[in-house]
Amino acid sequence: MKRLLTLSLCFFSFSNLHAEWLNPGIVSPFNSDVSNGMDESGNTTLIWAEWVAKTNHIYSSTLPKADNSYWLGVETVFAKEDRIFYYTTVAVDAAGDAVAIWQETDSERKRKISASISRIRGRWSTPIDLTDTGAGQGLSPQIAMAPFGFTVAIWRLDSQVQVATLQFGDTWSKPINLGSSEDAPQIKVDASGNVVAAWVDNGAIQVATLPFGGTWSTPTTLASGHLFAPQLAMNAKGHVFVSWAEMFDSTNTYSINAAGMQFGKNWAKPVCIGKGDLISNYCLAIDPNGHAMVIWMQQDLDSTSPFPTLSVPYLQATYFTNKHWSMPTTISAKTDGAYNPNLAMDGSGNVYAIWNNYSTVQTSLFSPSSTHWSEPEVLRSGPYGLITKPKISVHASGYAVANWCNELGSIESAKWVPDMAH
Repeated sequence: MKRLLTLSLCFFSFSNLHAEWLNPGIVSPFNSDVSNGMDESGNTTLIWAEWVAKTNHIYSSTLPKADNSYWLGVETVFAKEDRIFYYTTVAVDAAGDAVAIWQETDSERKRKISASISRIRGRWSTPIDLTDTGAGQGLSPQIAMAPFGFTVAIWRLDSQVQVATLQFGDTWSKPINLGSSEDAPQIKVDASGNVVAAWVDNGAIQVATLPFGGTWSTPTTLASGHLFAPQLAMNAKGHVFVSWAEMFDSTNTYSINAAGMQFGKNWAKPVCIGKGDLISNYCLAIDPNGHAMVIWMQQDLDSTSPFPTLSVPYLQATYFTNKHWSMPTTISAKTDGAYNPNLAMDGSGNVYAIWNNYSTVQTSLFSPSSTHWSEPEVLRSGPYGLITKPKISVHASGYAVANWCNELGSIESAKWVPDMAH
């Protein structure tokens, strides 16, 4: 099934980028998480879920990397009556092959994980169930893909972390258990097919590795305490970073921490990279040379007030280079509010950050040569109400595509084309 998109186009320029807006006009009152992925040529695949009458759909569309290109027609990945889809996620390899994964819940609230494959923007395959129907709670699937198509998926089945791999010939392996977890696990793969997984078990950060063609290592504990929500990043050369938050019971304050390694070697000692009264919604990216950036949402407690209150959220960032993390830098206005940060890095180490502030979408660019962030720029301001779920993919050249949802249920998109800079 294919649908046509209604597209409108307008232009914004900011700093050294030129933003070319493309509004797909996809109206979805019950859309779930929007996910995008980019191939080696810069073509972008988008996936999302949408409710139509009694039937829920998973849809996909592609934006070719070409001057004045538009989103192509919408393809149906899967449709099923009386189903609800969550955690729709897509990964794309260098050639443009895509794998989509999602959690599916039926009318009896029985859950399972399913996946579908599209070979070089062809038709999507019939979904394959990676778990049994009625699989349990808290599935939260994640997926990662090597440039040559090798794919790994991870999820939490009740209290167990499970993984499966997609080998050549489109055959998924039988899921295996890595350990137990009380939070959503993370997984990444490098250009050689080496895999790293991270999760939290009883307040401790656990990591495990899978060399391509080998077997999973015994999980290693990186840190323990009141730790939660690890984030994971890995580049093509096998440089890995994991970050997580810690809450201190004695003071009710938070820290954010990180550790790194080169695949096949030992993990570095974890370090604290930021502290605050409340830290949440952090994200992590790494460039081809092993430099990394962490961005998080922070709130300060006003203890001078008779009724102590937290400030509106603002964004902090810290940069890893030359074996050290920088001091945290504030990248959003402390008075405006900033939510749902997302980021990606290009081949030169430039960092592209995006977030929403109620009814606006904002962005900022970090240059490693100047080690400074640009002033936040508004990419979208109304009139469509609350903005949520901004996501961004960046090509090595600096070309970028961002997507988000608005209160009307539309999925909007902006294309950043640095070679069109003024």
